[in-house]
Amino acid sequence: MSTITISFAVRESKARTSGEAPIQVLLTQNGVRANFSTGKAVPPSKWNRNRQRVRSKEPEAIEINSYLDAIRARLYYLEKVLIDRDIGVSPQLLRDAYLDWLDCLKEWTLMKIVEVHLEDLRAKIGESIATSTVWEYELCGRLIGRYIKQRYSRNDMSIKEVKIGFISGFHAWLLKERKMKQNSATKHLKFLQKVMNIAVIYIQRGSLTTR
Repeated sequence: MSTITISFAVRESKARTSGEAPIQVLLTQNGVRANFSTGKAVPPSKWNRNRQRVRSKEPEAIEINSYLDAIRARLYYLEKVLIDRDIGVSPQLLRDAYLDWLDCLKEWTLMKIVEVHLEDLRAKIGESIATSTVWEYELCGRLIGRYIKQRYSRNDMSIKEVKIGFISGFHAWLLKERKMKQNSATKHLKFLQKVMNIAVIYIQRGSLTTR
């Protein structure tokens, strides 16, 4: 059973010149509250406050009511995900999860983590790393992206897909397609290994911050 009360309300104080007022989602728990807009609006006279539904059988009203049902179902699902991951649940967290503001619930992709690692390296230029070294790592990142594009016909892939077949295939691609020497190919494989280590940290901490 949900520990957070999910309800809908029309904000008449925010009524537009058209006479419609926005429908908001209200999340409450032990006196703590968070809200966000559904993106839908209706004339206040058509809103059933008790049932939290649009009072009409017109197609547009049916569509809005179905949309509200979908929001409620999505919120219940995300609440369960938060609980299962021991992240904790609060109205603010549930709102942020629905709005896709929580890194810990986002899909972990290879190229996203490559870029996070490169950003971290760029921030250290002049302190612990040379610009030329960062350029070499940026090349590694571009090569990984090109391999994904050529081998899988897309721009990115889930971390879960990076298995031994991907690594061995990338190695063979560097040697055969890019005509690299073994030493150069090994350097790029080490970069990929570092990226995967960061991915493990990300999964454990639920954050893309590695510093």
